[in-house]
Amino acid sequence: MKIATWNINSVRLRLETVLVFLQQADIDVLCLQETKTQDMHFPAEAFAAAGWPHQAIRGEKSYNGVAIIARQPLAKIDHMEWTGKSDCRHIWAMTNDGIGIHNFYVPAGGDVPDIEANPKFAHKLQFIDEMTSHFSANQPKAEILVGDLYQLSKLTLNWLLFLSRILSISANQLTPFLSVRSI
Repeated sequence: MKIATWNINSVRLRLETVLVFLQQADIDVLCLQETKTQDMHFPAEAFAAAGWPHQAIRGEKSYNGVAIIARQPLAKIDHMEWTGKSDCRHIWAMTNDGIGIHNFYVPAGGDVPDIEANPKFAHKLQFIDEMTSHFSANQPKAEILVGDLYQLSKLTLNWLLFLSRILSISANQLTPFLSVRSI
């Protein structure tokens, strides 16, 4: 199975572009983030007409939103609320092959890495903590996590700045202690 993930930043504004991509790409599933539309306005019919009739969508007006679009049927569809908010940042679908796909749109966190001064940063950290706790307690089997995880490099930068403030040292002094693992 080939999966693509794309922060579309408004699926309705970029519908033609994504339809061309789907026509040319050799993929089975497309996961979108930041769809920025309520479910009733999601262009489901256009995707179905293009050969992508199986859809799991979760959106809200003007903000956030996630979708999983597939050529083959999706056996189950669900979502979780994170940080006590209904802000449409997660959707999950299981393929007929038994593969679970989690599609996330992690909060950006703003530019100030300070939970007291920046509620957006606090939201991001709480979101990531809840994700970590959930997947630690519910070890995935035959599942994949995709989405806009809001740039690990930006998260790392936020943490460097945050830690440097707490420890009263420069962010450069913390760099040797960081490790990034990619799969």
